[in-house]
Amino acid sequence: MVLIGMVSFIAMCQQVKKIEVSEWKNGFAFDKDKNPLFFDDEHNESVNGFSWDEKDRIVTNGIINGVHLFFTKNELEVENSKAKNPTLMDSSIKLRYKIENNIGYVSKDGKKWEPLKVSNYNETGKKDHEGYPIIYVNFDCSFFRGKYQLVFGF
Repeated sequence: MVLIGMVSFIAMCQQVKKIEVSEWKNGFAFDKDKNPLFFDDEHNESVNGFSWDEKDRIVTNGIINGVHLFFTKNELEVENSKAKNPTLMDSSIKLRYKIENNIGYVSKDGKKWEPLKVSNYNETGKKDHEGYPIIYVNFDCSFFRGKYQLVFGF
């Protein structure tokens, strides 16, 4: 009887508590404290992609990883460029993307998954040259990280 109780207690402790979504905005889910949780293209009506903020670029071996990000239902395309000429795309990788327990995860092979951390969602109150709002968000994982501007039109 004690053994059954211990097994039940361990199983309860190992369950991940799901953070509740209280609001959706531009494809992002937010918790009750207005912190961004993840991006879901199925809740997105206007964001076409994400473009890194030049002031916040991270260069590794002459490559800027994650210059542009494009989400679809189960995939995240990450475009990379050479630091010497960031306007020319050097390469891209397709990562698998999933949402579990209101956390976004990325994987190269679909076997080993890691959280895609989202933070600092910032609506600046300004508009770009085409009249779209300027909004920034930070993404962080082992494949790319940095500050990104939401892209509303191409």
